[in-house]
Amino acid sequence: NESDSLKTIHRPIFNANTHSTHPFGVFMLRTSHNFKTKPENKISLSVNLSSGNVWLPYVKMYEPLYETDRQLIKNKVWHERVLVFNPKSSPNTSIFQADGVVRLYQLNLTFPLQKHNELQINPRIVSLDKGKVPVSILTNDDVIEKFHSEVAGGEDPFSRKKYETNQAGIYYQDNSGKEFVVQSGEFMLSGIDFSYNFFPQHKTLNQRRIYTNIGAQAGFSLSKVNPALDFGLNASLIKEFVFWKEYAFHVGLSVAGVSQQLIPLGTGIELTNKRYLGSTELLLEFVKNTQKKGYISLSNRYFVQSSFRDNKEFDYLVLTGQRHSSHWHYTFSHLYRLLLSDSLIFTWAKGLFAYSIYIREDFLVDNAPDVQTGIGIKYMVK
Repeated sequence: NESDSLKTIHRPIFNANTHSTHPFGVFMLRTSHNFKTKPENKISLSVNLSSGNVWLPYVKMYEPLYETDRQLIKNKVWHERVLVFNPKSSPNTSIFQADGVVRLYQLNLTFPLQKHNELQINPRIVSLDKGKVPVSILTNDDVIEKFHSEVAGGEDPFSRKKYETNQAGIYYQDNSGKEFVVQSGEFMLSGIDFSYNFFPQHKTLNQRRIYTNIGAQAGFSLSKVNPALDFGLNASLIKEFVFWKEYAFHVGLSVAGVSQQLIPLGTGIELTNKRYLGSTELLLEFVKNTQKKGYISLSNRYFVQSSFRDNKEFDYLVLTGQRHSSHWHYTFSHLYRLLLSDSLIFTWAKGLFAYSIYIREDFLVDNAPDVQTGIGIKYMVK
């Protein structure tokens, strides 16, 4: 009967934060997809560190001003447009290049509110470094290229070996001439996010171990790159299967939307020309309860986000750069495509602590474009 079976997992499952360390994404609010079946019942503090290898060689992009030029370009395959376009006729020029390991540091403080609500405060800090061993292992340039050569991906698929490895630097200029530069060893406060989550109680659904939650987020992006207040909403549905009393399997689906630059807080740089960014995430999670209300879990999260830029514009854009490989254009072209990734997360919890590690692999240049890893530690304060 119900009293003999598992009354769901003892406490909310903790997963390290898997937000992408994309050079644009770290400067804006990204909605966290919440797959907890219940709110926290104590104040908790978690610390998350994500490290992602970024490789985007120098590319310049032209946006034609006149409709006649745009129509001419639309009739050409994108990689042949430079042959018919005169760069001097377009003052709207963007430049982008990025190399190194981008690290995202997040400190998350969660407060329970009444019975079915919680509030989270989450400062985010960004840094850039060269990703040398032993500080970086899986995200090191040489390790990644060795994996490509000997395991999967082929020999030097992104032409990284044409350049010096283990370097760091980010440079971006938008089409109005504004620019930002991030140098190796630089740290900066990206912003502070506030999240409110509500866990509705539906007797009929809960009896069938189906749980929901909805949330709202306000993100104050504080860097000179993108000073603004962003706002987001998210909703999740989780189904729990319990077997052998101490085991559970979760299937979850979450959707979210973020309004970018809802309130500008200064003059920033155009990272995205879309007012709204949407995302969804699918969760598959296996959990085993352990002694003293602990647990171990293995989770897989499949993530999809809308493109940073309006993909219709790509019909008339002109890209130029060093064509060392067929992937040279990703520096800009990936901004006009869906972002897809898959994360594998392992968590072990015992007593007041929970420890989580993950590895995230991109699809369609989600992380621009290589592997990302991360760790998280959670402590129940009170």
